[in-house]
Amino acid sequence: MNALDRLILYAVDEYATEGIQITDAQGNYIFCNRASAVLNGLPVSERLGHNVLEVQPDGAAAAAFKSGFPVYGKINSPRDGVIMVSNAAPIHDENGNMLGVITIFNDRTSYIKLARSLKEREEELLHLKGKLRQLERPSYCFQDLIGEHPAFLECVRRAKRAAECDASVLITGESGTGKELFAHAIHGHSLRSEGPFIRVNCPAIPPSLLESELFGYEKGAFTGATREKKGKFELAQGGSIFLDEIGDMDFILQSKLLRTLQEKEVERVGATRTLALDVRVIAATNQNLQEQIQEKKFRQDLYYRLNVIRLEVPSLRERRSDIPLLLKYFLKKHAMGTVPCTISWEALSCLVDYDWPGNVRELENVAERLLLYREGAVVSQSDVLHILGDRGKAQPSPEIMPLAKLEETAIMQALERCGTTLEGKKRAAAQLGISLSGLYKKLRQYERRDAAAGGPGEGGAHG
Repeated sequence: MNALDRLILYAVDEYATEGIQITDAQGNYIFCNRASAVLNGLPVSERLGHNVLEVQPDGAAAAAFKSGFPVYGKINSPRDGVIMVSNAAPIHDENGNMLGVITIFNDRTSYIKLARSLKEREEELLHLKGKLRQLERPSYCFQDLIGEHPAFLECVRRAKRAAECDASVLITGESGTGKELFAHAIHGHSLRSEGPFIRVNCPAIPPSLLESELFGYEKGAFTGATREKKGKFELAQGGSIFLDEIGDMDFILQSKLLRTLQEKEVERVGATRTLALDVRVIAATNQNLQEQIQEKKFRQDLYYRLNVIRLEVPSLRERRSDIPLLLKYFLKKHAMGTVPCTISWEALSCLVDYDWPGNVRELENVAERLLLYREGAVVSQSDVLHILGDRGKAQPSPEIMPLAKLEETAIMQALERCGTTLEGKKRAAAQLGISLSGLYKKLRQYERRDAAAGGPGEGGAHG
Protein backbone atom coordinates (compact mmCIF):
# COMPACT_ATOMS: atom_id res chain seq x y z
CA MET A 1 0.00 0.00 0.00
CA ASN A 2 1.50 3.31 -1.05
CA ALA A 3 1.46 6.56 0.96
CA LEU A 4 -1.65 7.93 -0.79
CA ASP A 5 -3.64 4.76 -0.17
CA ARG A 6 -2.65 4.84 3.51
CA LEU A 7 -3.73 8.50 3.76
CA ILE A 8 -7.12 7.77 2.21
CA LEU A 9 -7.71 4.79 4.50
CA TYR A 10 -6.66 6.81 7.54
CA ALA A 11 -9.03 9.67 6.64
CA VAL A 12 -11.98 7.30 6.10
CA ASP A 13 -11.24 5.50 9.36
CA GLU A 14 -10.64 8.51 11.59
CA TYR A 15 -12.50 11.48 10.08
CA ALA A 16 -15.52 10.28 8.12
CA THR A 17 -18.73 11.26 9.97
CA GLU A 18 -20.80 8.46 8.41
CA GLY A 19 -20.44 4.87 9.46
CA ILE A 20 -18.60 2.81 6.81
CA GLN A 21 -18.38 -1.01 6.87
CA ILE A 22 -16.97 -3.41 4.26
CA THR A 23 -17.37 -7.20 3.98
CA ASP A 24 -15.47 -9.74 1.91
CA ALA A 25 -16.97 -12.05 -0.70
CA GLN A 26 -18.20 -14.41 2.03
CA GLY A 27 -20.01 -11.62 3.92
CA ASN A 28 -17.49 -11.33 6.75
CA TYR A 29 -16.72 -7.80 7.99
CA ILE A 30 -13.16 -6.79 7.11
CA PHE A 31 -13.36 -3.02 7.78
CA CYS A 32 -15.30 -0.80 10.19
CA ASN A 33 -14.39 2.86 10.68
CA ARG A 34 -14.48 4.72 14.00
CA ALA A 35 -17.81 6.44 13.20
CA SER A 36 -19.54 3.07 12.68
CA ALA A 37 -18.53 1.95 16.15
CA VAL A 38 -19.83 5.19 17.69
CA LEU A 39 -23.13 5.03 15.82
CA ASN A 40 -23.70 1.33 16.56
CA GLY A 41 -22.53 1.66 20.13
CA LEU A 42 -20.32 -1.41 19.66
CA PRO A 43 -16.53 -1.73 19.54
CA VAL A 44 -14.97 -2.52 16.15
CA SER A 45 -13.83 -5.91 17.46
CA GLU A 46 -17.46 -7.08 17.73
CA ARG A 47 -17.93 -6.50 14.00
CA LEU A 48 -14.64 -7.53 12.39
CA GLY A 49 -14.60 -11.21 11.41
CA HIS A 50 -18.32 -11.64 12.02
CA ASN A 51 -20.66 -12.49 9.17
CA VAL A 52 -23.23 -9.94 8.08
CA LEU A 53 -25.97 -12.60 7.86
CA GLU A 54 -25.46 -13.39 11.54
CA VAL A 55 -24.95 -9.88 12.89
CA GLN A 56 -27.71 -8.03 10.95
CA PRO A 57 -29.65 -10.45 8.74
CA ASP A 58 -32.32 -7.80 8.02
CA GLY A 59 -29.90 -4.90 7.36
CA ALA A 60 -28.92 -3.16 4.13
CA ALA A 61 -25.57 -5.02 3.85
CA ALA A 62 -27.26 -8.41 4.14
CA ALA A 63 -29.86 -7.45 1.52
CA ALA A 64 -27.16 -6.26 -0.93
CA PHE A 65 -25.05 -9.38 -0.21
CA LYS A 66 -27.93 -11.75 -0.96
CA SER A 67 -29.40 -9.90 -3.99
CA GLY A 68 -26.24 -8.58 -5.59
CA PHE A 69 -27.92 -5.21 -6.12
CA PRO A 70 -27.62 -1.84 -4.30
CA VAL A 71 -30.00 -1.09 -1.43
CA TYR A 72 -30.94 2.51 -0.57
CA GLY A 73 -32.59 4.07 2.47
CA LYS A 74 -32.81 0.90 4.56
CA ILE A 75 -34.01 1.78 8.07
CA ASN A 76 -33.15 -0.35 11.09
CA SER A 77 -32.51 0.01 14.80
CA PRO A 78 -29.25 -1.59 16.04
CA ARG A 79 -30.00 -0.55 19.62
CA ASP A 80 -32.83 1.07 21.60
CA GLY A 81 -33.48 4.71 20.77
CA VAL A 82 -31.23 4.71 17.71
CA ILE A 83 -32.57 4.54 14.17
CA MET A 84 -30.17 4.22 11.28
CA VAL A 85 -30.61 4.93 7.59
CA SER A 86 -28.26 2.77 5.48
CA ASN A 87 -27.19 2.47 1.86
CA ALA A 88 -25.32 -0.65 0.72
CA ALA A 89 -23.84 -1.73 -2.60
CA PRO A 90 -22.00 -4.86 -3.76
CA ILE A 91 -18.39 -4.46 -4.92
CA HIS A 92 -17.58 -6.21 -8.22
CA ASP A 93 -14.33 -6.76 -10.07
CA GLU A 94 -13.90 -6.10 -13.79
CA ASN A 95 -15.29 -9.57 -14.54
CA GLY A 96 -18.45 -9.02 -12.54
CA ASN A 97 -17.45 -11.22 -9.61
CA MET A 98 -18.63 -9.92 -6.23
CA LEU A 99 -15.70 -9.05 -3.97
CA GLY A 100 -17.77 -7.84 -1.04
CA VAL A 101 -20.27 -5.23 0.14
CA ILE A 102 -19.79 -1.63 1.29
CA THR A 103 -22.31 -0.03 3.63
CA ILE A 104 -22.61 3.66 4.53
CA PHE A 105 -25.03 4.66 7.28
CA ASN A 106 -25.89 7.46 9.67
CA ASP A 107 -28.26 8.33 12.46
CA ARG A 108 -31.68 9.30 11.07
CA THR A 109 -31.62 12.54 13.10
CA SER A 110 -28.80 13.74 10.84
CA TYR A 111 -31.02 13.34 7.82
CA ILE A 112 -33.92 14.98 9.63
CA LYS A 113 -31.71 17.97 10.47
CA LEU A 114 -30.51 18.10 6.88
CA ALA A 115 -34.07 17.97 5.56
CA ARG A 116 -35.13 20.69 8.01
CA SER A 117 -32.18 22.84 6.97
CA LEU A 118 -32.99 22.35 3.29
CA LYS A 119 -36.63 23.27 3.94
CA GLU A 120 -35.57 26.43 5.79
CA ARG A 121 -33.26 27.38 2.92
CA GLU A 122 -36.07 26.74 0.46
CA GLU A 123 -38.43 28.95 2.48
CA GLU A 124 -35.78 31.68 2.63
CA LEU A 125 -35.30 31.42 -1.12
CA LEU A 126 -39.04 31.69 -1.73
CA HIS A 127 -39.18 34.70 0.61
CA LEU A 128 -36.33 36.40 -1.25
CA LYS A 129 -37.96 35.63 -4.58
CA GLY A 130 -41.16 37.20 -3.27
CA LYS A 131 -39.24 40.29 -2.18
CA LEU A 132 -37.62 40.47 -5.60
CA ARG A 133 -41.01 40.25 -7.30
CA GLN A 134 -42.22 43.10 -5.09
CA LEU A 135 -39.23 45.20 -6.12
CA GLU A 136 -40.03 44.46 -9.75
CA ARG A 137 -43.68 45.46 -9.36
CA PRO A 138 -44.96 48.99 -10.01
CA SER A 139 -45.51 50.98 -6.81
CA TYR A 140 -48.18 53.37 -8.09
CA CYS A 141 -51.32 53.33 -10.20
CA PHE A 142 -53.48 55.95 -11.90
CA GLN A 143 -55.40 56.56 -8.65
CA ASP A 144 -52.16 57.92 -7.21
CA LEU A 145 -51.97 60.65 -9.85
CA ILE A 146 -53.68 63.44 -7.91
CA GLY A 147 -54.97 66.53 -9.66
CA GLU A 148 -57.97 68.16 -11.32
CA HIS A 149 -56.31 70.72 -13.57
CA PRO A 150 -57.34 70.20 -17.22
CA ALA A 151 -53.72 69.95 -18.45
CA PHE A 152 -52.92 67.31 -15.85
CA LEU A 153 -56.12 65.35 -16.53
CA GLU A 154 -55.31 65.36 -20.25
CA CYS A 155 -51.89 63.92 -19.46
CA VAL A 156 -53.51 61.17 -17.37
CA ARG A 157 -55.98 60.44 -20.17
CA ARG A 158 -53.15 60.03 -22.70
CA ALA A 159 -51.23 57.82 -20.26
CA LYS A 160 -54.23 55.52 -19.97
CA ARG A 161 -54.35 55.28 -23.75
CA ALA A 162 -50.63 54.47 -23.76
CA ALA A 163 -51.25 51.63 -21.30
CA GLU A 164 -53.56 49.98 -23.82
CA CYS A 165 -50.80 49.50 -26.42
CA ASP A 166 -47.20 48.30 -26.43
CA ALA A 167 -45.40 51.24 -28.05
CA SER A 168 -42.44 53.07 -26.52
CA VAL A 169 -43.33 56.03 -24.32
CA LEU A 170 -41.30 59.20 -23.72
CA ILE A 171 -42.32 61.16 -20.61
CA THR A 172 -41.00 64.71 -20.37
CA GLY A 173 -41.34 67.37 -17.71
CA GLU A 174 -39.44 69.16 -15.00
CA SER A 175 -37.87 67.27 -12.13
CA GLY A 176 -40.40 66.40 -9.44
CA THR A 177 -43.52 66.58 -11.61
CA GLY A 178 -44.35 62.87 -11.32
CA LYS A 179 -42.83 61.29 -14.43
CA GLU A 180 -41.94 58.05 -12.63
CA LEU A 181 -45.46 57.74 -11.24
CA PHE A 182 -46.80 57.88 -14.78
CA ALA A 183 -44.35 55.15 -15.82
CA HIS A 184 -45.47 52.93 -12.93
CA ALA A 185 -49.13 53.49 -13.76
CA ILE A 186 -48.69 52.77 -17.49
CA HIS A 187 -46.97 49.45 -16.79
CA GLY A 188 -49.41 48.50 -14.03
CA HIS A 189 -52.42 48.93 -16.33
CA SER A 190 -50.86 47.38 -19.43
CA LEU A 191 -50.97 43.82 -20.75
CA ARG A 192 -47.45 43.45 -19.30
CA SER A 193 -48.58 44.17 -15.75
CA GLU A 194 -47.75 40.62 -14.63
CA GLY A 195 -44.20 40.97 -15.95
CA PRO A 196 -41.32 42.74 -14.18
CA PHE A 197 -40.95 46.52 -14.00
CA ILE A 198 -37.23 47.34 -14.00
CA ARG A 199 -36.08 50.88 -13.20
CA VAL A 200 -32.76 52.37 -14.30
CA ASN A 201 -31.65 55.81 -13.11
CA CYS A 202 -29.26 56.62 -15.97
CA PRO A 203 -27.30 59.53 -14.37
CA ALA A 204 -26.84 57.60 -11.11
CA ILE A 205 -24.62 55.00 -12.82
CA PRO A 206 -21.21 56.03 -14.21
CA PRO A 207 -21.05 55.77 -18.04
CA SER A 208 -18.28 53.17 -17.75
CA LEU A 209 -20.63 50.89 -15.78
CA LEU A 210 -23.97 51.70 -17.38
CA GLU A 211 -23.35 49.48 -20.42
CA SER A 212 -22.80 46.37 -18.31
CA GLU A 213 -25.75 47.31 -16.09
CA LEU A 214 -28.10 47.64 -19.04
CA PHE A 215 -26.88 44.78 -21.21
CA GLY A 216 -25.06 42.44 -18.78
CA TYR A 217 -21.72 40.77 -19.35
CA GLU A 218 -20.11 37.37 -19.83
CA LYS A 219 -17.61 35.76 -17.50
CA GLY A 220 -14.13 37.07 -18.29
CA ALA A 221 -15.43 40.00 -20.35
CA PHE A 222 -13.21 42.34 -18.33
CA THR A 223 -11.05 42.33 -15.21
CA GLY A 224 -13.23 41.39 -12.25
CA ALA A 225 -15.95 39.68 -14.31
CA THR A 226 -15.64 36.37 -12.46
CA ARG A 227 -19.14 35.27 -13.43
CA GLU A 228 -21.78 36.14 -15.99
CA LYS A 229 -24.41 38.73 -15.12
CA LYS A 230 -27.80 39.50 -16.60
CA GLY A 231 -28.41 43.11 -17.58
CA LYS A 232 -31.48 45.20 -16.81
CA PHE A 233 -32.96 44.48 -20.23
CA GLU A 234 -32.79 40.73 -19.64
CA LEU A 235 -34.31 41.16 -16.17
CA ALA A 236 -37.19 43.10 -17.75
CA GLN A 237 -38.00 40.25 -20.17
CA GLY A 238 -41.77 40.05 -20.64
CA GLY A 239 -42.31 43.35 -18.83
CA SER A 240 -41.20 46.98 -19.02
CA ILE A 241 -37.94 48.83 -18.46
CA PHE A 242 -38.05 52.44 -17.24
CA LEU A 243 -35.05 54.51 -18.32
CA ASP A 244 -35.19 57.56 -16.07
CA GLU A 245 -33.38 60.76 -17.12
CA ILE A 246 -32.33 59.22 -20.41
CA GLY A 247 -31.19 62.64 -21.60
CA ASP A 248 -28.10 62.20 -19.42
CA MET A 249 -27.04 58.95 -21.12
CA ASP A 250 -23.59 58.89 -22.73
CA PHE A 251 -23.76 59.65 -26.48
CA ILE A 252 -21.74 56.57 -27.48
CA LEU A 253 -23.89 54.25 -25.35
CA GLN A 254 -27.00 55.64 -27.08
CA SER A 255 -25.88 53.79 -30.24
CA LYS A 256 -26.03 50.38 -28.55
CA LEU A 257 -29.38 51.25 -26.97
CA LEU A 258 -30.74 52.21 -30.41
CA ARG A 259 -29.60 48.90 -31.88
CA THR A 260 -31.19 47.01 -28.99
CA LEU A 261 -34.53 48.77 -29.55
CA GLN A 262 -34.44 48.35 -33.33
CA GLU A 263 -33.38 44.70 -33.42
CA LYS A 264 -35.26 43.69 -30.26
CA GLU A 265 -32.24 41.77 -29.06
CA VAL A 266 -29.49 42.35 -26.54
CA GLU A 267 -25.80 41.49 -26.64
CA ARG A 268 -23.94 41.15 -23.37
CA VAL A 269 -20.53 42.73 -22.99
CA GLY A 270 -17.98 40.15 -24.16
CA ALA A 271 -20.61 37.88 -25.73
CA THR A 272 -20.55 36.38 -29.22
CA ARG A 273 -24.29 35.82 -29.48
CA THR A 274 -27.44 37.89 -28.99
CA LEU A 275 -30.57 37.21 -26.97
CA ALA A 276 -34.07 37.98 -28.25
CA LEU A 277 -35.93 40.58 -26.20
CA ASP A 278 -39.59 41.13 -25.41
CA VAL A 279 -39.45 44.38 -23.43
CA ARG A 280 -41.41 47.62 -23.52
CA VAL A 281 -39.37 50.80 -23.06
CA ILE A 282 -40.64 53.76 -21.06
CA ALA A 283 -38.18 56.65 -20.91
CA ALA A 284 -38.28 59.94 -19.05
CA THR A 285 -36.22 63.11 -19.05
CA ASN A 286 -36.26 66.66 -17.75
CA GLN A 287 -33.98 67.73 -20.60
CA ASN A 288 -35.02 69.40 -23.83
CA LEU A 289 -34.05 66.60 -26.20
CA GLN A 290 -34.62 68.74 -29.29
CA GLU A 291 -31.96 71.15 -28.08
CA GLN A 292 -29.66 68.27 -27.21
CA ILE A 293 -30.08 66.89 -30.73
CA GLN A 294 -29.02 70.25 -32.15
CA GLU A 295 -26.00 70.27 -29.82
CA LYS A 296 -25.07 66.71 -30.87
CA LYS A 297 -25.62 65.43 -27.33
CA PHE A 298 -28.55 63.14 -28.16
CA ARG A 299 -29.07 60.91 -31.17
CA GLN A 300 -31.97 61.97 -33.36
CA ASP A 301 -32.67 58.40 -34.50
CA LEU A 302 -32.89 57.25 -30.86
CA TYR A 303 -35.25 60.15 -30.11
CA TYR A 304 -37.61 58.99 -32.85
CA ARG A 305 -37.41 55.41 -31.59
CA LEU A 306 -38.38 56.51 -28.05
CA ASN A 307 -40.85 59.26 -28.94
CA VAL A 308 -43.65 57.05 -30.26
CA ILE A 309 -46.03 58.17 -27.52
CA ARG A 310 -45.21 61.49 -25.86
CA LEU A 311 -46.44 62.59 -22.44
CA GLU A 312 -45.52 66.02 -21.13
CA VAL A 313 -46.29 66.29 -17.43
CA PRO A 314 -47.18 69.90 -16.50
CA SER A 315 -45.21 71.64 -13.78
CA LEU A 316 -46.90 72.60 -10.52
CA ARG A 317 -46.74 76.27 -11.59
CA GLU A 318 -48.95 75.36 -14.53
CA ARG A 319 -51.58 73.74 -12.33
CA ARG A 320 -51.64 75.88 -9.21
CA SER A 321 -55.33 75.08 -8.66
CA ASP A 322 -54.22 71.56 -7.66
CA ILE A 323 -52.04 72.84 -4.80
CA PRO A 324 -54.83 72.80 -2.11
CA LEU A 325 -55.79 69.24 -3.11
CA LEU A 326 -52.19 68.01 -3.10
CA LEU A 327 -51.39 69.83 0.14
CA LYS A 328 -54.38 68.28 1.90
CA TYR A 329 -53.26 64.84 0.70
CA PHE A 330 -49.66 65.29 1.86
CA LEU A 331 -50.64 66.71 5.24
CA LYS A 332 -52.85 63.68 5.82
CA LYS A 333 -50.18 61.28 4.53
CA HIS A 334 -47.44 62.59 6.85
CA ALA A 335 -49.63 63.39 9.89
CA MET A 336 -49.29 59.85 11.26
CA GLY A 337 -48.23 60.10 14.89
CA THR A 338 -48.70 63.87 14.99
CA VAL A 339 -51.61 66.13 15.90
CA PRO A 340 -53.81 66.78 12.84
CA CYS A 341 -53.67 70.34 11.61
CA THR A 342 -55.43 72.77 9.30
CA ILE A 343 -53.93 75.56 7.23
CA SER A 344 -54.96 79.18 7.30
CA TRP A 345 -56.23 80.98 4.24
CA GLU A 346 -53.23 83.32 4.28
CA ALA A 347 -50.81 80.40 4.45
CA LEU A 348 -52.58 78.60 1.61
CA SER A 349 -52.51 81.74 -0.53
CA CYS A 350 -48.79 82.05 0.12
CA LEU A 351 -48.23 78.46 -1.00
CA VAL A 352 -50.37 78.92 -4.12
CA ASP A 353 -48.40 82.03 -5.08
CA TYR A 354 -45.04 80.33 -4.60
CA ASP A 355 -43.16 79.37 -7.80
CA TRP A 356 -42.38 75.72 -6.83
CA PRO A 357 -39.12 75.07 -8.75
CA GLY A 358 -39.08 71.55 -7.24
CA ASN A 359 -42.69 70.93 -8.26
CA VAL A 360 -44.81 68.30 -6.46
CA ARG A 361 -41.78 66.71 -4.82
CA GLU A 362 -40.95 70.05 -3.19
CA LEU A 363 -44.58 70.53 -2.13
CA GLU A 364 -44.53 67.20 -0.30
CA ASN A 365 -41.28 68.15 1.40
CA VAL A 366 -42.77 71.49 2.53
CA ALA A 367 -45.95 69.78 3.80
CA GLU A 368 -43.92 67.34 5.88
CA ARG A 369 -41.80 70.15 7.33
CA LEU A 370 -44.89 72.22 8.15
CA LEU A 371 -46.18 69.34 10.27
CA LEU A 372 -42.90 69.28 12.17
CA TYR A 373 -42.27 73.00 12.62
CA ARG A 374 -45.73 74.59 12.89
CA GLU A 375 -46.35 76.65 16.02
CA GLY A 376 -49.98 75.68 16.61
CA ALA A 377 -52.82 73.47 15.41
CA VAL A 378 -53.34 75.79 12.45
CA VAL A 379 -50.51 76.33 9.96
CA SER A 380 -50.05 80.07 9.69
CA GLN A 381 -48.51 82.27 7.06
CA SER A 382 -45.51 82.82 9.31
CA ASP A 383 -45.01 79.02 9.47
CA VAL A 384 -44.97 78.88 5.67
CA LEU A 385 -42.59 81.83 5.37
CA HIS A 386 -40.33 80.23 7.96
CA ILE A 387 -40.05 77.15 5.73
CA LEU A 388 -39.82 78.94 2.40
CA GLY A 389 -37.84 81.98 3.54
CA ASP A 390 -37.38 84.67 0.91
CA ARG A 391 -38.50 82.16 -1.71
CA GLY A 392 -42.03 82.48 -0.35
CA LYS A 393 -42.20 86.14 -1.33
CA ALA A 394 -42.98 85.30 -4.92
CA GLN A 395 -45.05 87.41 -7.26
CA PRO A 396 -48.77 86.61 -7.38
CA SER A 397 -49.66 83.71 -9.60
CA PRO A 398 -50.72 84.55 -13.15
CA GLU A 399 -53.26 81.74 -12.83
CA ILE A 400 -56.50 82.58 -11.05
CA MET A 401 -57.94 79.82 -8.87
CA PRO A 402 -61.52 78.96 -9.88
CA LEU A 403 -64.25 80.19 -7.53
CA ALA A 404 -65.53 76.65 -7.02
CA LYS A 405 -62.10 75.58 -5.76
CA LEU A 406 -61.85 78.59 -3.46
CA GLU A 407 -65.33 77.84 -2.11
CA GLU A 408 -64.52 74.17 -1.47
CA THR A 409 -61.27 75.08 0.28
CA ALA A 410 -63.08 77.57 2.56
CA ILE A 411 -65.77 74.99 3.43
CA MET A 412 -63.22 72.28 4.25
CA GLN A 413 -61.21 74.66 6.42
CA ALA A 414 -64.33 75.68 8.31
CA LEU A 415 -65.26 72.05 8.98
CA GLU A 416 -61.73 71.24 10.12
CA ARG A 417 -61.85 74.10 12.60
CA CYS A 418 -65.42 73.63 13.84
CA GLY A 419 -65.74 69.85 13.56
CA THR A 420 -68.07 67.56 11.61
CA THR A 421 -70.70 67.04 14.29
CA LEU A 422 -74.10 68.69 13.84
CA GLU A 423 -73.11 71.55 16.13
CA GLY A 424 -69.79 71.88 14.35
CA LYS A 425 -71.50 72.09 10.96
CA LYS A 426 -73.89 74.72 12.31
CA ARG A 427 -70.94 76.84 13.49
CA ALA A 428 -69.13 76.30 10.18
CA ALA A 429 -72.20 77.35 8.18
CA ALA A 430 -72.57 80.46 10.34
CA GLN A 431 -68.91 81.43 9.84
CA LEU A 432 -69.22 80.85 6.09
CA GLY A 433 -72.38 82.96 5.93
CA ILE A 434 -74.54 80.19 4.43
CA SER A 435 -77.43 78.11 5.71
CA LEU A 436 -76.96 74.64 7.17
CA SER A 437 -78.97 73.14 4.29
CA GLY A 438 -76.75 75.00 1.83
CA LEU A 439 -73.68 73.50 3.52
CA TYR A 440 -75.12 69.98 3.28
CA LYS A 441 -75.91 70.55 -0.39
CA LYS A 442 -72.31 71.49 -1.11
CA LEU A 443 -70.98 68.48 0.83
CA ARG A 444 -73.24 66.11 -1.12
CA GLN A 445 -71.90 67.58 -4.37
CA TYR A 446 -68.32 66.94 -3.25
CA GLU A 447 -69.16 63.36 -2.18
CA ARG A 448 -70.76 62.57 -5.54
CA ARG A 449 -67.79 64.02 -7.38
CA ASP A 450 -65.25 62.09 -5.27
CA ALA A 451 -67.23 58.86 -5.67
CA ALA A 452 -67.30 59.30 -9.45
CA ALA A 453 -63.56 60.00 -9.52
CA GLY A 454 -62.70 57.03 -7.29
CA GLY A 455 -60.79 59.19 -4.80
CA PRO A 456 -57.02 59.46 -4.43
CA GLY A 457 -55.05 56.27 -3.85
CA GLU A 458 -52.58 55.43 -1.13
CA GLY A 459 -49.39 56.06 -3.11
CA GLY A 460 -47.49 59.23 -3.83
CA ALA A 461 -48.02 62.19 -6.08
CA HIS A 462 -44.58 62.99 -7.41
CA GLY A 463 -41.77 61.23 -9.20
